[in-house]
Amino acid sequence: MLMTHRAWFIKYSNNVLYPSSVTTGLLFLAVLYVVYLVFKYGMKVQEDADSII
Repeated sequence: MLMTHRAWFIKYSNNVLYPSSVTTGLLFLAVLYVVYLVFKYGMKVQEDADSII
């Protein structure tokens, strides 16, 4: 039982250390979405600043 648990832990801990292509793709999309939100907010602030001046 201990050897089975140890083998399972080694098998699935490698997936955390070396994520699959699906995880990498989702992380890339999440980063792109955050960048999109930052630029969208920046454009809104810029338009507000331009309307004040």
